[in-house]
Amino acid sequence: SGKSTLASLISLLYKQNEGEFLINGKDISTYSINSVRKNISYVVQDPLLIQDTFFYNITLGNKQFTRDDVVKASQKAHIHDFIMSLPLQYETVIGDRGTLLSSGQKQCIALARAFIKGAPIYIMDEATSALDPELESLVLNELEGGLTKSTAIIITHRVSTSLDADYVYVIDDGKIVEEGTPKQLFEKDGLYRSLAVIQNIRISS
Repeated sequence: SGKSTLASLISLLYKQNEGEFLINGKDISTYSINSVRKNISYVVQDPLLIQDTFFYNITLGNKQFTRDDVVKASQKAHIHDFIMSLPLQYETVIGDRGTLLSSGQKQCIALARAFIKGAPIYIMDEATSALDPELESLVLNELEGGLTKSTAIIITHRVSTSLDADYVYVIDDGKIVEEGTPKQLFEKDGLYRSLAVIQNIRISS
């Protein structure tokens, strides 16, 4: 329905043909590409990983980050314990595109990368889809706890992932068909409620 395309437009991976994106009231096109991307942590469903160590994949070679920074980010992403269980720990090479990791572990590495960057805008495009519900909840709680000065745009098919959102847009066939708080949308007889019922989600009154 165009959710990922929308995220790519916000990140200036594409330029729109019409309409506008405003950041702090200014059209995004008035900012430089470097400025926009510096201020956005973009986490995708299938993250790009490099045949290098865990440490390098989390820092992307940025030498301003210390080991303590990496550990804290990994703890927030709930991948630290797994890394520490390996003989070489953070110096373990993860294989080409992370072939030695599960899909969930790859996503956790990408999340740690976003946490360590600490950008004012997070775009998470199905970024927790490979995590089990319990781990997803833990990671989202970490995200929420660290977002006192940040904005998070979370793209998801899971109604459960959207329950703590301040505001939800339901997109179908490239159009916004519903919007409101999760409670407001659940009380309507619309697409959001239908998805919630299918996914066996209940929202307490």
